[in-house]
Amino acid sequence: MWSPAPRGLSGAVVWCGTEKNTPRLAIKAWPARVTDQRVREIHTQMRRVEALSFVPRVLAGTGGTVCLLAGRVWDCCEWKQGEPRYAPTLAQVEAAWAALARLHQLWRGEPHWGVCPAVVNRLRVLAECEPLWQIGPHQWPTLPPRLQPFLRDAYFTCRSLVPRVDAQLRELAGRSVPLQLCLRDVRVEHILFNGDEVCGIIDYGAVAVDHPAVDVARLWGDYAAGNDEQMGAAMAAYQRVAGTVPFSEAMVRQLAATGVICSLVGWLVRLVMKREFFADIETLVQRLVQLLGRAATLATWL
Repeated sequence: MWSPAPRGLSGAVVWCGTEKNTPRLAIKAWPARVTDQRVREIHTQMRRVEALSFVPRVLAGTGGTVCLLAGRVWDCCEWKQGEPRYAPTLAQVEAAWAALARLHQLWRGEPHWGVCPAVVNRLRVLAECEPLWQIGPHQWPTLPPRLQPFLRDAYFTCRSLVPRVDAQLRELAGRSVPLQLCLRDVRVEHILFNGDEVCGIIDYGAVAVDHPAVDVARLWGDYAAGNDEQMGAAMAAYQRVAGTVPFSEAMVRQLAATGVICSLVGWLVRLVMKREFFADIETLVQRLVQLLGRAATLATWL
């Protein structure tokens, strides 16, 4: 039996295959812009870490691990059961960071250093949005009425914080940091639990070389931003697995705060300046509300 899984904002569509009331398989139609070569690269990196019980196994058919149909790339993976924790306990926070450290350990190759790619991307987003600060919302193009109040809130929130965000990102861009494969889009809904145990880390679509602190900060921004006790527990759990931590708590806070503000700026670029169309307005509203709530908490770190 096949049923559609909840949709996100990437443009991907996923179906869950159930047998005898147990979810078994996930069939995914990747976003139209994603090539078969890119999906094969992702599969290669997933197979490097498939010894970890929480990584979904990539399944192959007669033509390999991807299928081209109706202008989309399709694949099939093991369905990981479990539930995300939007208000995790201390034990669940520790388990999440320990799992992330195990993933980073297996992806760590020959050490090489450079500027953090996520920082470069965020500076690019701020540069793209520069013309928007010269006009007010009253000069915007016609937007869906449901989105307008949230985009106005995002505009005024970001406009006041962008100078501090830009300064912190430029300071980070001046550092050389260790680079390796990272998830780069680890979110609260991508970490699945059974009790206090992480039983699934899903969605590897953004896997690329970056600084491990980017993954830690992204998840921290979703989980427990502002909670110093949980920050200490998370960092300790990561270090117990990784042995050494190639980033400071201060850097995690900087990346978490700048990431949330730049995500809001990115949505302003896409929706106001580029006028991209999204059919699922309610999911987009939920995302904007989440980011605005986190911005209110994380702004104190800038």
